[in-house]
Amino acid sequence: MHYVTEFLAQFDGAPLLQSLQCMHNFPSTPHSCRSLRLPALRQLKVINGCLECLSLPGSLTSLYLSYLPCDGVQLRTILRCCPLLHTLVLESYGPQTGDLTYPFTIVESTSVKQFAVELATTSASRRPKIARLSFPSLEYLELGEETTSDRLQQLFPPSSTMFSSLHTLHLHDYFGVHNALPFLLSLKAMRHLILADVNLKSMNWPVDAWPDLKRIEVVDSPWFCSEDGTEISKLADFTRERQKISPDFCTVVIDEEWCNQYPEFELLPLGFSEKRLLM
Repeated sequence: MHYVTEFLAQFDGAPLLQSLQCMHNFPSTPHSCRSLRLPALRQLKVINGCLECLSLPGSLTSLYLSYLPCDGVQLRTILRCCPLLHTLVLESYGPQTGDLTYPFTIVESTSVKQFAVELATTSASRRPKIARLSFPSLEYLELGEETTSDRLQQLFPPSSTMFSSLHTLHLHDYFGVHNALPFLLSLKAMRHLILADVNLKSMNWPVDAWPDLKRIEVVDSPWFCSEDGTEISKLADFTRERQKISPDFCTVVIDEEWCNQYPEFELLPLGFSEKRLLM
């Protein structure tokens, strides 16, 4: 840690540094490092590191953090210090101590437009009280790992304006679509749905659920699909019915065999590469 701190200290006050990634293999502690001043910093990624080593500048527009406690105390301070922040990524967001009785709180930001979160795994008997997040300007939401509607509704407060600007939802890493369907149905303004390595088992697609939905992208093979391809068949049925309501709707998939079997699908272009905020 001493060498990491000394190395970072060389950048203290750097007037032109705009992007910084700090990745440690162990959590650091605030008393082991000094606070750095980076007045021009715009993009910051801190993985298993000490956020208090950095004095967050008001110029910051993109922030990626891992293992941030979900009580909302640090996050509220961060958002207050970064009024221009439009992209926020929280990896393994959850409790960091044995105390799961955080007081109820709401953390709000009107500047955040892109948000990605992966909730830390906890046992069914140890569900933490997660600070609720309110991002009324949110346009892009990315969710990773298996979760449920209950946990998502705990994370986001019920509000008619919370997702009124949301146009893109990106699900990946074994996300269970069926288990989170009640939450997903609340995203009425969604126009673009991206699925990568998701769990489509037992999923039924309500054709009129998202009035403005224009495009679904299946950018990786769905996980937990049955051998008879029932889940893909249901998606093809949804696509067919959806195109009756909205002729410009399309479902774009990665598997050419699906396109051969279901003419409703379109094939992703050659060389396509999925872009995501979460690592």
